[in-house]
Amino acid sequence: MKYDGVVDLTNKNNSHTMIVDMVGGNKRVLEFGCASGFVSRALRDRGCQVVGVEIDPEFASLAKEFCEEVVIGDAETLDLEAALGDRTFEVAIFGDVLEHLTDPLQMLRRVRKWLVPEGYVVASLPNVAHGAVRLALLTGRFDYRPEGLLDETHVRFFTHDSVKDLFHQAGFVVVETQRTHVGVFETEIELRREDFDSAVVGELESDPEATTYQFVVKGLVDNAFSAAEVVHEREEAQRLEILRLQAELEQLHVEQAAAQAALDAAAEREEGGALERADLERQLARLRAEAEDKDDALANYEAFMARFEQRVPVRLYRRLRRMTGGA
Repeated sequence: MKYDGVVDLTNKNNSHTMIVDMVGGNKRVLEFGCASGFVSRALRDRGCQVVGVEIDPEFASLAKEFCEEVVIGDAETLDLEAALGDRTFEVAIFGDVLEHLTDPLQMLRRVRKWLVPEGYVVASLPNVAHGAVRLALLTGRFDYRPEGLLDETHVRFFTHDSVKDLFHQAGFVVVETQRTHVGVFETEIELRREDFDSAVVGELESDPEATTYQFVVKGLVDNAFSAAEVVHEREEAQRLEILRLQAELEQLHVEQAAAQAALDAAAEREEGGALERADLERQLARLRAEAEDKDDALANYEAFMARFEQRVPVRLYRRLRRMTGGA
């Protein structure tokens, strides 16, 4: 059964783990799409009180063990005002939910009325710009599947920028973004590396977002926390640049190893060996120089991030995240 099981909090490359960590402990939580209650259970174990909303009656009956209450029905058509009344919550969760809604913007705007002024939304959404989707489109394919990036029940599709726009329009400030990662050729979309030009694959894999499978975001109710958003945006840009440089450096190391192997092989051959070795030595020297440049750039970005962490606005931003249960 989909959306059933236990959250393995030791698996850090998992959206459910990220959601639980973002929510924190001892919070009043409204969880949309609580399914069988596996996330609710992990939150309850951290001292949270959870009210769930679930469309599947069978799942809802299981979730009641871990929730104070489960409201059964489609969140978009339910009379939530009657079901929730004047109760308030510190956190609303949309774990793999917003992509299934016909109007996720309206849903986010609607949920604000039940959040306290310092409340926030935690949501996980699939990345339609994952490298596997992009490569499949190059072959003219956009095949829906029972689950995953192209789940047949998905109504909306998101990229990093459209997630931020959605939260902005709904009146939330995104202050934290995490990602789950799956390799371009490791998803449920059936692709073979050898069917694509290596230059195209290399260019794609140099994009840090190409392996982003899901975004997990925390959005604060917008109470003029614009400074926190600016800091988050700068932090995101720096971290993405570091990821890009790391990917390029890894590719250069692969090319270096191949060039060194070719040079070693040329040294063992007698005819034409001198010219071939000279050409390979020049290629290897170029790759080493490029790798050194990338190493220097990466070191500079990491040093910048270290200095960035010490600035006053950043410390205030960190304090806001801690206040709302973030790391």
